[in-house]
Amino acid sequence: MKRTITLLVRSVIVACAAASFATAAVAAPSFEDAGNVFARGEHPALTAIGGFAAGQERLAGEFNAICGDTFCAGDFGNLQALSLACSVEAQAQQVGQCIWVFAGSYAFVDRATGKVSMNKQVFECDLGFKGTAADLSAFMVAAAEGGASGTDGLRQVKIPGGGRTLMDVLLHCL
Repeated sequence: MKRTITLLVRSVIVACAAASFATAAVAAPSFEDAGNVFARGEHPALTAIGGFAAGQERLAGEFNAICGDTFCAGDFGNLQALSLACSVEAQAQQVGQCIWVFAGSYAFVDRATGKVSMNKQVFECDLGFKGTAADLSAFMVAAAEGGASGTDGLRQVKIPGGGRTLMDVLLHCL
């Protein structure tokens, strides 16, 4: 009888541990690229500007419009916005992180040999975004509109969760 109870208790403990492990495994977050989330049409607000990729292109255009007077006046006069990538947790639709990547370069020519040496740099600017995929969609639409100056999306639209603008982030990052 004691042996049967001991075996029963052990079976219950093993079953509880297995159930706990299974629950933990199911509860683990799974992130995906925001572009994939928006491509499925789950957040139709971005459709108004042509989708996530179009929003990225518009923001890059705003960056290009101010680059010469700000960021491109220094060593890297040819800075280019390469990509804006954001992760979204699949179940909760929470944004994990958003990074805007830029690259620039400049060249040196050795007068004696004609050899060209390149100085290049990649900048990964973390936007500090806090919010949901729906918040990201609304932010992208507002920031991509540009406003009267053509660059109001960079200068005036606040990033959810941080209170900073894209311009604030770029001034710190570039």
